Amino acid sequence: MMRYWTEEKECKAVEAIPVRRLGTAQEVAHPICLLSLDGSSFISGETVNISGGYYTWTEWTVPEWVPRL
Repeated sequence: MMRYWTEEKECKAVEAIPVRRLGTAQEVAHPICLLSLDGSSFISGETVNISGGYYTWTEWTVPEWVPRL
């Protein structure tokens, strides 16, 4: 998806993410690997947001300086 983004759109996206950077493939893979282990067999029906904190901000808590995508 990101290969089609302009540099300006990528900068706006980074500004909207609380950790101020894009995630890596490895950062997405680690939670997936964790959920595939036998030790996590009791975990069910969960949604794991791997977003650098982007989804923790709601419309009511997003600071005004954060650009809207």
